[in-house]
Formats: sequence, C-alpha cells, structure tokens
Amino acid sequence: MHQKILPASLFVGFDQWGPHRLRHLTGLARPFLALLLAFALVWSSARAEEVTAETPAPDIVADITPDSGAMPTMPTTDLPADFSFGIYRKKRQIGTHYIRFEREGDIIHVGIDINIKVKIGPITAYHYAHRNDERWQGNKLLSIETTTNDNGQKYHVVGTRTDEGFKVTGMDGEMVLPDDVVPTSYWNPIILQASLLLDSQRGIARKVDIAERGTGECGVKYDMRGEMNLDLWYDQNQRWCALVFENGGTRIYYKKLEN
Repeated sequence: MHQKILPASLFVGFDQWGPHRLRHLTGLARPFLALLLAFALVWSSARAEEVTAETPAPDIVADITPDSGAMPTMPTTDLPADFSFGIYRKKRQIGTHYIRFEREGDIIHVGIDINIKVKIGPITAYHYAHRNDERWQGNKLLSIETTTNDNGQKYHVVGTRTDEGFKVTGMDGEMVLPDDVVPTSYWNPIILQASLLLDSQRGIARKVDIAERGTGECGVKYDMRGEMNLDLWYDQNQRWCALVFENGGTRIYYKKLEN
C-alpha cells in the first residue's frame, strides 16, 4: 500500500524535520543538532505571524455558500492564458507554481514548474522542485513527462497514450491506465469529472471522489477525497483559482499571483 500523498504528490516532507528525526543521529552530532533545531524552532515561531506586503496571507476559505451551478466542462479550443500561484504556509510564502501554454497545430503543450523552500530560521529544512510537460489534444492527454526532486528523493514519470490505453512508467514500473485518465495538475477542469487520477509525481493511479461544496471568494469550491484530500476552487470561466490542503496539521494555501 502506498503512503498517502498530497496534492499533485507535492509537499510530502513538510513535517519530516522535527525532533523525531534525531534518533537517526549518533555521537556528538545528536546534542548539537538538537540544540540547533530548538533554537531554529523558537526563532521561526517568533516570526511565524509576521505577514509582509509581498507575501500576504491568502483569504480564500471564507464565505462558502450553497451553489447549484453546473459541473465545469472541458476548456474551449482557445489557448489558455499563462497563470501562476504563490504557495503559502503559516501566512508566509514558501514557493511558486507556474503554468504556461503553447499551441502547435491542434496540440496544446503545458509546462508546469513548482519550486518550494521551507525554512526553519536561517536553515532550509525542506526543498521541492517539480517540472511537468504535458501534451493535450482536445480533452485527451497525449503524453506527460515529469521530473521531481522531493527533498533529495527523485522521481521520473513518462506516459503516452496508446491503442491499449495510457501507458505510464513511474515508481512502480510500467502500467496501463484508461486512455481518458487525467493527471494531478489541476489546471484542466475536466479533472472534476474524474474518479481515477494519474499522480503526476510518482506515476501511479489515485482513486478519488470529487463533490461541489458551494462558492467562495474566487469561485466554486470542490472537495477531493479518497487517496488524495484537498479543496479546489474554479472561477466563473472554469479556470483553477485556488487550492487548500493540510499537512501535519498545517494548512497550505495556493493563491493566484498577478501575471
């Protein structure tokens, strides 16, 4: 059984750096690093509530009201505009998520770049880098290739649509999924109609249930539950506009940036 993951298989490891990790250390390194970690945690806690003008705390979970709007449909043939998110933890920006689009005939190329750094005081306790290249024709995923560095743990995923289905090679080797599988990149609202997702970091299948739960500040809210647990928002133009999930008791927010 696979370990439960986070949105798009991201952010595994936010809570990995704590006192319980000291049991792996030996000799003189243990008391030194314990003291250093204690100092860093105190320093970080003292600054945790600071919010700068450059990294405001996102406000996207208030004012949820019932909504009977229709389920978002697939995007039109128009090329979507590029967009990006700031990623926030404890009211501080810890990363960015960029999504860019290019057209080649009737094929849309999607490039996704995610970079995260979590610091405890002056120390980088966690880092994450993810690159995702997708090719779409209409509402069908033709291919995907991703590379990920999750705090030193590296992943590589390659997938292609074939006559047999969508063939993907990931952490468990090769597997064939339905040819209409949707990856966990969220930009395409067709994901809201899916019950089986392709984990874009690890290259494995994830079963989920998605339900509409009302409206918020930027659009309609959807709960994703199952082997992935998060909340998504899509605006009136069916564009992804926010994301919230929890990791280790800490809420992580996505908030759109001005391009």
